[in-house]
Amino acid sequence: MKKFKKSDFENVAKDMSLSFLQDKDRSIENTSLPSFIRAFDSYMNCFHIIPTQDEFVWFYFSFFKQDLHGLENKSKAVEARARRAYPSIFRDEHLFAMLSESFDCHRSVVMDTNGIDCMVKLEKEDVFIHAFVNTKRSVSFRKQKDTRHDFKGRHVDFVLDPPPHKGTKVVNGMWLYSDYWKDVVGGLDNEA
Repeated sequence: MKKFKKSDFENVAKDMSLSFLQDKDRSIENTSLPSFIRAFDSYMNCFHIIPTQDEFVWFYFSFFKQDLHGLENKSKAVEARARRAYPSIFRDEHLFAMLSESFDCHRSVVMDTNGIDCMVKLEKEDVFIHAFVNTKRSVSFRKQKDTRHDFKGRHVDFVLDPPPHKGTKVVNGMWLYSDYWKDVVGGLDNEA
């Protein structure tokens, strides 16, 4: 897989145009759909570029065609959910790329499924990062992770606050993690 740099994500964000659908269906909102992160990562592996939101949505439906069989009549609600997931996945991938420039980082679909956005191998210990935007909905989902998963080891929340905040970098309206978080990770090794 091509190793993307944070600047690659920031360059895509500069030209990004996001669109969202209002379609919501409770049965789609509360169901376990095929992994959005798996589709995003697979797109980057196949095409060696970072997908736009439209490319991601198209690839999601193509990649999981068999898995989504039977949901054709709810395709707009599935698309709406995929479009809402895109900024979060993009932000997580940008954070991973940024931290990977300075640290030994790992990210996988399995980790994501188990509620972990990124693992950083430090000299003294592994640190598991939970990345999310400081909104009521995101904070609620983060709290749910603690009840759904039996976390072991050191877990740290990377809460992205609204700008202007030293931890938030805004590129074309997209909130991304700033270099401040590299200092946070560097400090974690000293705390262990």
